Amino acid sequence: MRVVLVFLFQVILITAFTGNSSPSSESHAVNLLAAKLLIQQSRYDQATNKLEVILEAEPNQPDALMFTGTIYLYHELDHLKAMKWFEMSLKLGGRAAFLVQHSHESLGGSQLADYCRGWLILRGKEIEFTPDNGTHGFSVSRSELQEFKQNRRLQSMFHIRLKDDNFNFRPSTGQEDEVLLIVAMYKKLSQSTEGNQ
Repeated sequence: MRVVLVFLFQVILITAFTGNSSPSSESHAVNLLAAKLLIQQSRYDQATNKLEVILEAEPNQPDALMFTGTIYLYHELDHLKAMKWFEMSLKLGGRAAFLVQHSHESLGGSQLADYCRGWLILRGKEIEFTPDNGTHGFSVSRSELQEFKQNRRLQSMFHIRLKDDNFNFRPSTGQEDEVLLIVAMYKKLSQSTEGNQ
């Protein structure tokens, strides 16, 4: 019941703050939010159905492209297809989104005891981590980043270092391949935005 209420509240917020209040844009916003929640619950086929409705009407909708990439990553474990969809989204001013776990502790091993889950979002010149619960989120410009790299010792994890803080993450799959994909997408994003300056 709580999930349904949170979902309805998010739908109300999205429709209230979208500049275009046409029925199709409201429908797209509802379907995108539903797809995001379904992906978090590993209900990939249902999420795909929501995204297909959007992409049939608007093939270049960046967030629908992004979440399609996310489904390829987590449902089919197809990193190449995921990268392709993320790149399409980024070219249209969209984002790449990854489900990650943020460690709240000093890393002694690959098992995390104290962590929060959330979305790591790469877009334009910004990096954002939005936790499902808690206050460990951040949104920073890439100019504030000192490092975005795979960990040397624990290669199934990566870190984002800011001037005064360091954030360690483990990707949702827990696999090094996903770490390499996330770091590669960050590098592609950095190269593409530097080329546009």
